[in-house]
Amino acid sequence: MDRPAASPLPAAWFRPDAGADVDLGGRAGRIVAIVSLTEALVEDIASGERVRKPVEELRPWQGEAPASPAAAPDLATISPERLAEGRRRLEAMLALDAMKRRSRPVVEEYAGKLGISASHLYALYKDWRGGCGLTGLIPHIRKRRKRLKRLDGTVAAIVEANIDSLFFERGETIKETCRAVAVACRAQGLKPPSPTTVRSRILDRPPEQLALARRGSLVLSEKQRSNDGPGEEPYFPLARVQIDHTVADIFVTDPQHHGAVARPILTLAIDEYSRCVLGFKLRLARPSTLSVALALHHAVFPKTLYCSRMGLSAAWPMYGKPKWLFTDNAAEFDSEGLKVGCEQHDIHHIFRPLDAPHFGGRIERLIGTLMGRLRLIPGATMRNIAERGEEYDPERSAVYTIDEAERRIARMIAEVYHLDRHSTLKVAPRDLWEFGILGDDTVPGRGLPEFPTNPERFLLDLLPVKKRTIQDYGIAVEGLKYNWPVLKGLRRKLAGEQLNVRYNPDDVSRVWVWDPEAFEYYQVPLANGRRDVTPLWEVRRAIAAVEARGYDPDNEALVFKTLEDFRREDDEKAAKVKGARLAIERRREAHKTTVLLPPRLDNPAALPPVATPPALAALPPPAEDAAPAAPRSRPPIDVED
Repeated sequence: MDRPAASPLPAAWFRPDAGADVDLGGRAGRIVAIVSLTEALVEDIASGERVRKPVEELRPWQGEAPASPAAAPDLATISPERLAEGRRRLEAMLALDAMKRRSRPVVEEYAGKLGISASHLYALYKDWRGGCGLTGLIPHIRKRRKRLKRLDGTVAAIVEANIDSLFFERGETIKETCRAVAVACRAQGLKPPSPTTVRSRILDRPPEQLALARRGSLVLSEKQRSNDGPGEEPYFPLARVQIDHTVADIFVTDPQHHGAVARPILTLAIDEYSRCVLGFKLRLARPSTLSVALALHHAVFPKTLYCSRMGLSAAWPMYGKPKWLFTDNAAEFDSEGLKVGCEQHDIHHIFRPLDAPHFGGRIERLIGTLMGRLRLIPGATMRNIAERGEEYDPERSAVYTIDEAERRIARMIAEVYHLDRHSTLKVAPRDLWEFGILGDDTVPGRGLPEFPTNPERFLLDLLPVKKRTIQDYGIAVEGLKYNWPVLKGLRRKLAGEQLNVRYNPDDVSRVWVWDPEAFEYYQVPLANGRRDVTPLWEVRRAIAAVEARGYDPDNEALVFKTLEDFRREDDEKAAKVKGARLAIERRREAHKTTVLLPPRLDNPAALPPVATPPALAALPPPAEDAAPAAPRSRPPIDVED
């Protein structure tokens, strides 16, 4: 019988609901009841004690000795043919799920279209309903099948013991380890394995372990384990979420010199059912895939700590995974990073029809409401010149920093907009959200939403991706070289294969390399030893200046020296030049993105920084007009950057 090769991959989301087992600091607990939108009553199974716990602190129980987090594949690594087949199966799942009765003939008809048996389709549907999403529908999604181990048990024990003691503890070579294994086997009258067998056993070890063995006493600073259509009305919270950008109608200032910087970009995510704002992001950078990723990151997680940090007097209990994500057709919404990230987490992404702006009327109205309230703030640009008047200068009147502007917008949303009676809904958005989640005596609610169990991996799955082959020097992304001992182990196992490399445009001092066998990302820093946060736009500005002066733009030492020169110039001119203040604030903005990703692998001793050659120090400083020079002849810049 045609059956799936394995059970579905575990879901990366957790839904707090009555009866769910949770972790109470190493002890098993169980949710007794949902007390409110933000709290649950949890019982300690061993002692019977009951306590109220915030929803965002709850995590699923994995046993007294939980294993490493279940690995999930990166859909960017799947071939287009297999991914297309998974999407065909997903369409069948959605069609079957929309039926009130799924008779056997209907199932057999769909199975025939997919080229599988009806039993296989039943099994796939059960797994999909269990939360595996698109990932579990892709054929052969599991890890590669390992080679069968045919060594005798005693010989295998000798091989493993010598690998541990000689290769990993004493740092002996593979050749010496093979020789020692042969001697030990002959001493016991056993046939020794071939050197190829011993070598393959060594290379089967995790790349991290291999990296540690090759670096002697070096200890890594961290472990790198590291059916609603668009025209239908949504009937429950998170059924359909709209997301869009706008230029905020306010100038912000820098915190040091209190001079105007720019008008920031506001990215909003709104729940269509309740009109509640799930999350937002205020940035000085242009709209990009990263802006969308950060707004989604804010939208899907509980916000108790965020409300505390912002000093909000009202709760913001709106969070969770959207079923449908509804956007316009802008380039940042059609990027590969967002597309694959949504599929990775079973979020169905759909676009508005072209030339039909009314489909985005709900979020556009919200944007108009928020911008109207911002006009009361000093530095607001007003709607037009007539309203602004000739004597009012918004740049000179600006007093809010971007952090203060974010706090003001958060207060407008949580303390005013969510609690005010909506003219169309006839109730406050928060009340409708609470009704949709908890229900009442006659209508059941949908229950508390699910949220990702790994916040860092969720954001990582939405970052831009490049395909690269590991070379002797490591890998190169955006003209910069990256290296770390872990790449040596990956190159031995996956020689010649193109691997997916994800990078953060706000900080190109590190990238994440995907291991398709272990289902893990490994963090790899710049080969030149630079560890401070370095945005991609800064690197490109320095490259343009180097080219304009006639030097080699592939000279990393010169590029980074020019980058540091620009930074010093920005610090010197910040009091008088708006562009310098904007550059400084964008660098500070990049730091905020970095802390949301896995912790930095910061060990300068592993790869010492490359010293700047003395000849470079004598080069003339970049001219003030060098930065806007014509860019070098490279492929077009992707919107994800």
